[in-house]
Amino acid sequence: MSRVRPTRHSSAWPGPGRPAAAGRLSRVASVLALSLGLGSGGALLTVNLVRASTDCATTTVLRVTAAPNVASALDGLVADYDRAGHVAGGSCVRIALTGQDTSTTFDRVVAGWPSSAGQLPDVWIPDSTAWPAAARTVAAAERILPPAGTIIASSPVVIASPTPVARALAAAGTSLTWADLPHLAGKATFWREHGHPEWGPFTLAYPVPAASVATAQALTVTAAAAAGVTPAALTPARLAADPAASAAIAALEKASARVEPSTEALLEGLRSAPPVSSDAVTTTTSPYFDAAPMLEADVVAYNQGREGHGTTAGPAAGARVPSASAGGWPGGSAAAGGASSGGSLTTTGRTTTSTSATTTSATATSATPTSTTAPATTLTAVYPADGVYLHSVPYLLLPLAAGEPKKAAAAANVLSELTGAHGRAAFAQGGFRAPDGSAGARFPTGAASTTSTTGTSGTSASARTPAAATASPAGAGPAGAPGPTRPGLADGAQLEAVRRLFDSLHPRAAVLLDIDTAESTAQLVPGSSPPSSRLAFVARALAPALSLLADDDEIAVWTFPAPGVADGPNAPSEHRELAPMQPVQTPDTSYGTHRQELAALAAGLSPSGAAPLYQPMLDAFRQLNANFQVGYTNVVLVVTDGRAAKATPTADLGVAKLLAALHDEFNPEQPVRIVTIAYGPGVDMTPLDQIAAATGGRALYTPDPADIPAVLDDAIAAVR
Repeated sequence: MSRVRPTRHSSAWPGPGRPAAAGRLSRVASVLALSLGLGSGGALLTVNLVRASTDCATTTVLRVTAAPNVASALDGLVADYDRAGHVAGGSCVRIALTGQDTSTTFDRVVAGWPSSAGQLPDVWIPDSTAWPAAARTVAAAERILPPAGTIIASSPVVIASPTPVARALAAAGTSLTWADLPHLAGKATFWREHGHPEWGPFTLAYPVPAASVATAQALTVTAAAAAGVTPAALTPARLAADPAASAAIAALEKASARVEPSTEALLEGLRSAPPVSSDAVTTTTSPYFDAAPMLEADVVAYNQGREGHGTTAGPAAGARVPSASAGGWPGGSAAAGGASSGGSLTTTGRTTTSTSATTTSATATSATPTSTTAPATTLTAVYPADGVYLHSVPYLLLPLAAGEPKKAAAAANVLSELTGAHGRAAFAQGGFRAPDGSAGARFPTGAASTTSTTGTSGTSASARTPAAATASPAGAGPAGAPGPTRPGLADGAQLEAVRRLFDSLHPRAAVLLDIDTAESTAQLVPGSSPPSSRLAFVARALAPALSLLADDDEIAVWTFPAPGVADGPNAPSEHRELAPMQPVQTPDTSYGTHRQELAALAAGLSPSGAAPLYQPMLDAFRQLNANFQVGYTNVVLVVTDGRAAKATPTADLGVAKLLAALHDEFNPEQPVRIVTIAYGPGVDMTPLDQIAAATGGRALYTPDPADIPAVLDDAIAAVR
């Protein structure tokens, strides 16, 4: 479900600092091969840097899998590394860099890296040490991971706000803190009280903690505050035993307006949303969200418009920022609420606003990540006064590769580049800090650094956390963005505990809705006023039923029969896809959101043809089975008047063959349930009951089509 677009760089590092072997590789022909591959679990951005040389008897390929934000920050560095001609262990070195969702890599590691996941990487670079720490709690992962890694960069967790929102908060004299978020989420009067009644309630959004260490950190801070302990002291046992801690996470989940499957999906929605202005006279558009926990590096990547960063469950849609001059910091301007020509990272809380690009030595040519067009609405990083939590980025050489001398030598050579001057520059321009949390020479700078002492709730932040009131950290420069003051998640067990608790509170659904539109559904419902067909009742019921789905639930809609396609199991298709599987709140240019699109499309349904029932049902089951979404309730929801099977008894698959196929293909480890809603008089429920039993689903029935809305609501509620 994830997609990534490649980025590319043309700059190369100059000669100084290159290994002696580089001079002997003048005849090397470097071929840059960029390939995209989608694995079963997530997005892959693979940059294959292929070398052909008569000077090297062998070439060692170092396979590096990194978090998407890390991979895009290093994209230019990897290209330059190849051009420079590196040799290690008597072999030329080639890097195959793959940008993959950290949660996908994590899931594969804890599963012992099954063969279906492809080749095990030599090096893993997640965006936080919390991921391998959590994985090491599983025996299968312990065999794959080293006991420790080398820290090569870091990024603090911030509260990301659209720049117009941050400007409005600053104008009102308020600054967000972690303690504020549970009280503000969903507050209907917030913007009316802060000068923007047209913006509606305060909206909190976040990626699920299974895919975002920033969300896991925010939830940990919230739960710890409710339990009256520090985040480091919130052990898994304390989280499980303290009702106040679990209640705080439950309340935050319930009050949040958007819960997305990944940071990239959340940012993709923001990219696609209508731009927002803080001028109430010129706009009535509400912000896509007001606040979301995020790594600082994600904020920078978004403002730069780097597509290598953006995957969807969300790929970057194409919003990009023009590249700044050498050593500059592409980004958005707080003053303008958008991109500036020089670029900046705008921050508040402890506020730093950079409006000019910094300069660097001419001998250190930038490996700047590719930037193009600015997003319509940039983000501002808010550094909460009640705690800024630093997450370290580890370089993990996996034991299997470490046991091969040439791989180990190549990995050591690459590590020296990442920790050297060029690596530090690439990380800084990619939005990452040094391992100690300080900002590098190319990190964004501004005129001052100040600290907010109160949050919107009026509680003194400095009184709660004096350390948060310090000035910029050493090494950040005289005007560096505020540095992190506290370590991130205490250990892997803490991350796992928060993930498990959240998953228990936030069930998600992937629903394939299969609607019977056979000509029998044109029959008028007796007593309806105005006279309405059976299908019209189904269409009218869909919009309110969709409102029961959470924003990150996913739904696709099929209808059967497919217009113009012959009936029968050998036909190319027995259905028509009305809308593809997407989160219901996915922006849609024609209708607003996917949810609104489905309601509009349903209103235009019209009956036609004779439809087999069981073949479309099997097609839908196989579709979800082949694209099973882990962590979701995967359900085929069939709405039929039961006449389809009767109309085409010879053309349809037949219930016996359907049940046999379900028996063979149903996977209890990844269950796809079939739920049927039958309506109207004379429906034979026996086969539908058998189908439900075969998949652990349900068979619902109402003789009166007028009751379809209530039955459909019950079915959606059961799915949730």
